Amino acid sequence: MTPRRESLGFTLIELLLAMTIMALVMGAVFASMQVGVDAYQRGQQSMEVYQSARVGMRKVADELQYALSSNAFWKPNDQYMLVPPEVLMMQNPGMIVQENDPGAIRFLGQANEVMYVRKKYQLGSNPPFDLQECRIAVDDANDVLYLEVIRSLLEVKRASWYFQALFQTSLDGIVSYTGGQGIRFRKIGTNEEPPLAAFIGNAGQVNKRIPLVEGVHQITFRYTDGEGWMSSWNSQDILQDFKISPQSPNFNANRDMIIQEKGPPLVCEITLELVNGDSISSSVELPAGNMRGSKGRMGVDRGPAALAVKPQAPSNPNTGQPGQPGQPGQSNGSGVTLPFPTALPGNETGFANP
Repeated sequence: MTPRRESLGFTLIELLLAMTIMALVMGAVFASMQVGVDAYQRGQQSMEVYQSARVGMRKVADELQYALSSNAFWKPNDQYMLVPPEVLMMQNPGMIVQENDPGAIRFLGQANEVMYVRKKYQLGSNPPFDLQECRIAVDDANDVLYLEVIRSLLEVKRASWYFQALFQTSLDGIVSYTGGQGIRFRKIGTNEEPPLAAFIGNAGQVNKRIPLVEGVHQITFRYTDGEGWMSSWNSQDILQDFKISPQSPNFNANRDMIIQEKGPPLVCEITLELVNGDSISSSVELPAGNMRGSKGRMGVDRGPAALAVKPQAPSNPNTGQPGQPGQPGQSNGSGVTLPFPTALPGNETGFANP
C-alpha cells in the first residue's frame, strides 16, 4: 500500500481567494483613511480661511475706528440759509456758482463698501502726515478683501488754497437748505476764475489698491447713530435741531435753529461671508461719530496760509489750469506774488481732535 504524501502548498483557487479577500480589506482601510485625510484637509483649509478672515476683520475695524470727522481738519466756513436754491441764484445773478467742497472729509457707506478719510503719518515729509481718502470693499471676482487709497485730500486742500490765493477769491460757501439735503454755492471772485474742480484736476490722485485678505466672497456693512440700523450712510446729509421748541412764541429760526452735517455713524457693523460658506460679524465704534459736522470752520485757520501749493497736473495756459506759472513766493505771471510758504509753521498740525 502506497503512503499518502502531505500537501506542500496552496492550490491556485485558495491563493486567488486569499488575495481577493486581502484586496477588499485593504481597499476598505484605504477608503476610510482617505475620508479621514480629506476631512482633515478641509478642516485645515476652513480654519485657515476663518483665521485669515479674522485678521481681515481686525484690519477693517482698525481702519474705521480712526476714520476722521469733517471737523478734524480745516474746512470752508459755509453759511447755511433757509432759502430755495433758485431764489438764492436770483438774488445773486452771475455772482455764485454751484460747487461742492472738493476736499471735504466724508464718510460714505453703502451695503457692500465704505469710503472714509484717515490720517496717515509720513515721517520725513512736510507736513509729516497726509489725509487719505480710502475705500474698503471686496473684489468678488477674486474673493479678495481690499483697501484702496483713492486720493490725498491734503493735496486737494493745498491746491484749493493755491486757487484761493491765485484768483483772490474765497472758498467759503453758501448752502441752500430746504430740508434733508443742502445745495452748496460759492461766490465767484472774478470772471476769469475757472471752476475749482477743473483747476484742481487730478491733483492728489493715488488709486492704489492694497489686498487685506483672501478667501472673502462678500462684505456687508450696516450703520447706526443709535436710532436703528441703516444699509447706507452719508455724513454730508443735513440735520436740524432746535435750541427751544419751534412752537414757542419766542422761537426765532435764525437764532434757535441748529443746522449741521450728519457726520460719521456711531457704530458700524461688518459681516464677512467666506468662500467656505461660513460668515463672521463684528461691530466697531467710531469715535468720530460723536462729533457732528457744523456750520462753521473748525480746527486751525492758519492751514491755508501754511500749506498752499500749486496742484501738480498737466498745464493748460489758456484756461488758467494747474501747471500755469506761479509758485508760492514767486510771481504767477500776472504780477501777483503768492507769499505762502510750503512749510508748516512751528509744530502746528492743522488738526483738531477727530
